[in-house]
Amino acid sequence: MDERMRHIGDPTRQPDEKKSIPEIYRLTESGASDNEIALYLFREFNAHHDGGQIAVLAFLELQRRLPSNQPIFEMLARDPSQIGQVAQEILTNGQLEWWELETRLSSRERARYTTKIRETYEGIGSFLNDLYEYAKREKMAKPEILESIHRFTSYAHTKDVAIGSNRHKRGAVVEEYIVQSYTFGVNEPAYAETLGPHEILRLRALQSPRMALLGSYFTHSAREFATFCKKINQRTEPIVIDKDPECVAAINQHTHENGLAVAQMDALALENMSEMDTLFTNHLFHFLLQNKGDSTTRDVLLRFFKNAYAALNESGSLVVVEQPFGFDDIGGYRAFQSFVIRIAEECGFKPEKRTNSGNYGFPFRMNVVQPPDTNTGVQLNQYGFAEYGDKLLMTDSENNLYTRFSKQK
Repeated sequence: MDERMRHIGDPTRQPDEKKSIPEIYRLTESGASDNEIALYLFREFNAHHDGGQIAVLAFLELQRRLPSNQPIFEMLARDPSQIGQVAQEILTNGQLEWWELETRLSSRERARYTTKIRETYEGIGSFLNDLYEYAKREKMAKPEILESIHRFTSYAHTKDVAIGSNRHKRGAVVEEYIVQSYTFGVNEPAYAETLGPHEILRLRALQSPRMALLGSYFTHSAREFATFCKKINQRTEPIVIDKDPECVAAINQHTHENGLAVAQMDALALENMSEMDTLFTNHLFHFLLQNKGDSTTRDVLLRFFKNAYAALNESGSLVVVEQPFGFDDIGGYRAFQSFVIRIAEECGFKPEKRTNSGNYGFPFRMNVVQPPDTNTGVQLNQYGFAEYGDKLLMTDSENNLYTRFSKQK
């Protein structure tokens, strides 16, 4: 086991005050009064282009204090700007999630263009046609690839690049043009959106947050995960676990990158792992179910969530990005999301994000983060919001689950 695994759970860790943390986060986390936060909100909202993101963080804290601070919301509701409209909506309809606040207060541009994958044959054809037109317009591909839509789509339908192939093992994922082999980096936008800006800032403020990826399927996800962790906090110690010794041996070749550590460990046991800040899954569940033997799907997930809960510190969270593959015995994809959430709640977790808002991924491999370069893929700004520049995003299947679970308080 890597020596860094032996020190997980150091109770002396404190927030790193030297880091560049925005003033609005310092205010909300220092116990500033409602009036102080409201005054800062008014002052900054129209002061610069990031005012909307500051407002999101301010409202998240103010609404957390309801109903004791209702007079503040009544005061805010009298303002003629978007601030007043949002305050009145919260008073009338209840609290808003951060992404709902963002749609009302911020103009963050997620991408120059987004497209949606549909699961019908016609929908896939339309999706590929959209990709082809975009790639041609942006000159993103070699001329020989873009000779025709037929040649372009062959890159998505070749047997050699099919999902479930051995491209992960052979290291050939990087040869893909259109993403077919899902890795952590492909879903990096979903991880950023699922964490959300406040949680990203919380992790950024820690002296040395402990974050782990449960399961790797060889090197690509492991390396992309470590790079993502460094975007959140340069002082983090990213850890990847896998029960397969072949996967562990492959990752060990990259432990010089971004402080990556690897340990051979079963995601259903998590021995010697405690006081973690964040645990991540990346399409892990169907691997857990492959060898369940006489156990039921429910038994396997109960064991997983109980051990994940025990491995987290009291402020920690579990970020789940999963697909309904292998869940036929519980009713298939229609029952998948509610089934998983219900089991997590039984184990003491609270789903912080139930909707699939922000279930983004990169359709082009060239846009996926390139380890160890933290300047590729998703960028996280000073307020904890993800920025995508001119990269194309796809919204993935609505049947997949993108949820952050925190411990019930």
